Amino acid sequence: MTYYKNKLVIFGGHGGVDYQRTAFNDLYELDLDTFEWRKPKTKGNPPEPRGGHLATLLAQKEKLVIFGGWNFISQFSNIFIYDFETESWSDPELNHEIAKWNLGGILTPSIPSWKYFIFGGSTGSFAEGSNRTGSRYENSVWYLDIDPFEWVPVKLEEN
Repeated sequence: MTYYKNKLVIFGGHGGVDYQRTAFNDLYELDLDTFEWRKPKTKGNPPEPRGGHLATLLAQKEKLVIFGGWNFISQFSNIFIYDFETESWSDPELNHEIAKWNLGGILTPSIPSWKYFIFGGSTGSFAEGSNRTGSRYENSVWYLDIDPFEWVPVKLEEN
């Protein structure tokens, strides 16, 4: 979930009852003035259904970035971008080297371009319907340099 122009924007997630859970790839907006929900009629190909991803607003470009996540078939290392003005999805075909979910991230201004830092998360590779107890926690730090739009590892000093 993220905040954009007095709206809460929600993408994807998991839902259902008991073991009949489903992953979603729909987008909803909650207008905080009227408390009415809206489902935009998006164009383009949206990300695969997923949960545990990051959703981050690139405010200076009026775009939403979706990164990582998992569903019951796959784990994701890709990025998708939603343009609020055109209500369209695009795939910049940029993958991180590690599929991650349930991680933390923050976008911060920097010179010469903004940086999107990500930390940690769970990693692993699972076949459809298999047990996910074999995942491991990741403790690396990376950032996505917004311009030129590439992943860069952060080398931390050890004491």
